[in-house]
Amino acid sequence: MVKPVTQDARGIIDAARMLANVRFERVAPPPVLAGLLDRFWLVTWDRGDSAPFDQSTLPHPVVNLVFQHGGGPAVDGCPGPGGTVYGVQRARMVRRLAGSGRVVAAMFRPAGFRGLLDAPLQTITDRWVPAADVLGPDSARVTEVLAGATADRAVPALADLLERRAADRPLPAAAADLMALTEQIAADPALTRVEQLAAAAGVSVRQLQRAFAEHVGASPKWVIRRYRLLEAAEHARRDPRPDWAGVAGQLGYSDQAHLVRDFTRLVGVPPARYARTIVAPPTDLPGLAG
Repeated sequence: MVKPVTQDARGIIDAARMLANVRFERVAPPPVLAGLLDRFWLVTWDRGDSAPFDQSTLPHPVVNLVFQHGGGPAVDGCPGPGGTVYGVQRARMVRRLAGSGRVVAAMFRPAGFRGLLDAPLQTITDRWVPAADVLGPDSARVTEVLAGATADRAVPALADLLERRAADRPLPAAAADLMALTEQIAADPALTRVEQLAAAAGVSVRQLQRAFAEHVGASPKWVIRRYRLLEAAEHARRDPRPDWAGVAGQLGYSDQAHLVRDFTRLVGVPPARYARTIVAPPTDLPGLAG
């Protein structure tokens, strides 16, 4: 089940502000792609004569395939319009939305892109590559559909592209194993140490690190930390005055100061300040249930 952002905003900095400026939706993948994709996500905006809107995100440890029409270029060194494969991004990302535009994108499950890339996923970590370089010239069809239709009408074209490519490039069994292990990290805050994961997988720490680089695109230690910081940001969204010492303990930090340092380095402000400056998004905005 794909949760709307009003229920789960992990990865989105200040979701309420975003929903006040854009239309954002999430769409579940068809069954044939459910083993690879977490969801499709769609964004539509019209700034009119207003200034551009910068949206920051804390990316999950996954690959995103993004197609954009209109809206001006992105910032932070990312490309503008066109189909783009974003590897695992370890830094905060910022996208600048100007004028009017729309995006249709596929968010893969951890390791879910490995079968589609003829190289270890670590080769595109903190990088982006044109979609055509990975998925072939047929990816241009998604851009064409998006240019002539609403974002939701481009979803079938994107799904069709991925179904055909996945049929030729099945997910390796090792990647499927790492997918399950990575999603276990996301679901279980008690998993805080790489040694725990290695024991669960029945391999050495070194073997696990190599497997994560190959199939996930980041180290297991980084993946654990990223999911814990996503959880910390969600605590802040839901409660403007969370017990940060308690949150730090729940997320496996040795002390509150360690959590504050990590959070501030990634988000840009300390967690307490972040919690005070955002507002939980309303659940009754028409058309914004994504």
